[in-house]
Amino acid sequence: RCCVWLATARSRLLVLVYVQGLLQLAITGMSELFPLLCARAATGGGLGLQPSQLGEALVPLSLTLLCTPLLYPVLERRVGHYGCFRLGSCTATAATLLMSALPALRAASAGLMWLGLCAVGVLRGITGPLVFSSTSVIFNDLLEHDIGYWNGVAASMSALCRGLAPVTFGSLFALVAATDAPFPLDEHLPFLLVVLFIGLLVLLVGRDPARRRVRRGGARHCARARAGQTTLETDTRSAQAARELADVESARDDAWRGARCERAAVVVSSHSCAVRMSTPSGSEAQVCR
Repeated sequence: RCCVWLATARSRLLVLVYVQGLLQLAITGMSELFPLLCARAATGGGLGLQPSQLGEALVPLSLTLLCTPLLYPVLERRVGHYGCFRLGSCTATAATLLMSALPALRAASAGLMWLGLCAVGVLRGITGPLVFSSTSVIFNDLLEHDIGYWNGVAASMSALCRGLAPVTFGSLFALVAATDAPFPLDEHLPFLLVVLFIGLLVLLVGRDPARRRVRRGGARHCARARAGQTTLETDTRSAQAARELADVESARDDAWRGARCERAAVVVSSHSCAVRMSTPSGSEAQVCR
C-alpha cells in the first residue's frame, strides 16, 4: 500500500516537501554543531579554538562554496540530479562523522586536527550546493499545476525546519555535554542523529524514475532481441534440416530411377538377342529377334 501511495504524483510531491524540511533540519543542524564543537573547551571534549582560529577553519568551506556551484552542471550531465543528491548525501555523512572524530584527532596531534578541519570544510562546501540544488530541481520537475502553491508550501516547511534546527541540535548538544552517558548517548549523539536523517532522506528521494523506465525498457528490448535471435537461429536450423531432407529425398529418387533403368535394361536384354550370320557372299547379317 505504501508503494502504491508513493506512486501517485500528489503523494510524491508531499514526500519531497518533507524531504526539503528534513534536509534543512539536518544540514543546518550540522552547521550549528560545528561552532559549538570548536568553541567547547578541550578538557570537555571540544577543540578549544579561539575566534581567530575558528575563522581560519572556515576558509576551506568558503573557497569550496565558491567552486562547487560551477561544478554542479558537469556532475549533473554525468550522474543526473538524483546522482548529485546521493553524492551530496555521502559528503554530508562523511563530514558529520569526521566532525565527531575531531576531538580524538586533537588529542593525537594538532596537525591532524587542522587537517581534519580542512577536510570537514571542503566536504561541507560540497554538500550544500549539491543537495539543495538537486532537491529543488527534482521537486519542480514533478510540478505540472499549482506551481506557486507547492513551492510556497516547500519554502514554508524549509523555513520552519531551518528555524528548529539550532534549537533542537544546540539543546541536544548541551544536554549530552552535561552528562557522562556512554556511547552513543554521549557527545556523538547529535552527529549520529544527523547521519540518521541523511540516510532517511536518501531512502525517501529514491532513484530517478526516468532512468528506471529506460533501464526497464532496455532490459525488455534486450529480452526481445535475444528472443528474436533465438527464433532466427531456430528458423535457420529448420531451413538447414529441410534442405538436408530434400537432398536425401532427391538422392533417393535418383537412386530409384537408376534402379528402374537398370531393371528395364536387363529385361530388354533377356528378351532380345543379336545373331550374326554369315551369308554366301561372305557378308554378315544381323538378325534381331
